[in-house]
Amino acid sequence: MDLEKLPELLTMKQVSEILSVSSMTLRRWDTKGILKPFKPTL
Repeated sequence: MDLEKLPELLTMKQVSEILSVSSMTLRRWDTKGILKPFKPTL
């Protein structure tokens, strides 16, 4: 995957595939403050 051509915002699925981790791991990292998600408001 070309990291230079990634969109500004990624879905959890996209991030989990890039980092080779599960979406549950991303949620745990969020809870622990390791990785902060961005949740746009509508």
